[in-house]
Amino acid sequence: QANLAHAHYCLWDLVPARGICHVILEHMQAKPPTSRTDRVTQAFAHYVRGNALRRMLVARPENYVETAELAHVDLGMAEALYRQIGVEFKADYLNAIAQTCRGAIVEVEVELGRRKPAEALDEIVSFVGKRGTMEPAPQGDELETFGWWCDFGTNIAFRHLQGRDLQRVVAVLSESLLEIAQSLHNWALVERAVSVQYAWRSELAESAGVRVPAVLDSDDARLIAGTIERFPRFRRVGWDLIESAAFLPPKQEGAALAAGAA
Repeated sequence: QANLAHAHYCLWDLVPARGICHVILEHMQAKPPTSRTDRVTQAFAHYVRGNALRRMLVARPENYVETAELAHVDLGMAEALYRQIGVEFKADYLNAIAQTCRGAIVEVEVELGRRKPAEALDEIVSFVGKRGTMEPAPQGDELETFGWWCDFGTNIAFRHLQGRDLQRVVAVLSESLLEIAQSLHNWALVERAVSVQYAWRSELAESAGVRVPAVLDSDDARLIAGTIERFPRFRRVGWDLIESAAFLPPKQEGAALAAGAA
C-alpha cells in the first residue's frame, strides 16, 4: 500500500497518495509497529504523505498555510523515524532518506515564512556542491538525496527569485539534477529535471520576449519521449519541447538538453 501511494505521488496523483498513507498511518496509530519492516513502512508513509502535501502547494490552495503545516509535521516525523531506525540498524540508506526529508522541510519552511529564501537556497546550493568533494562518490539513495535537494531548491527559486538571481540558481541546480537523474536512471528525477528545464526556458522567453527553441540531440529526444510515456502530467510539456525544438544532426550529438538557454 505504501509503495502504491508512492507511485501515485511520483505521477502527481496527490490525493490518492495522501489518502492511502492516511489509512496506513491510522492503522499504525491503533496498532504501533514493532518490526523493522513495519517501522520503515511507517516512516515511508509519513514521507509520501508529507511530500504529497508539499506538492499540493503548487496549486496554491486556499488552505495554503494549513497544507504547508501538515507537510512540515509529516516530513519532520519521517526524518526522525528514518534517523532513529538508521542509527539503530546501522543502515546508511535510511539516513540518506532522512536527509531527503530535511531538504523537503527546508522548502516547506520557506513557504511558512520560517526561513528566508536566499538563506535556504545558500544552504541547498552548498549541500549540493559537497557531492563533488565526497570520497567515495555518493551512490544509490545517497546520490538520489542530492537530486531531490536540487528539486527543492529550484522550487524555492521559481517561487521567490526573479531575473539573474533566478537564472543563476536554476542553472546550477538543474544541471546537477539532470546529471543525477540520468546517472541513477531514476525517472521520477528525470521528470523533475526536464520540467525544471522547461520552466526555466519559459521564464527566459517571458522575460526576453523571444522564445528560443531547445537544442536537442537524439538522446535528449529519447529522454523526453520516455518521460512522456511514464508521466501523463508531463505530456503537454514534453510534446511542446519536442515540437518546438531544433534538432542536432547525428554527428553533433551529445549537446546538453539546456543548450541554447543562455
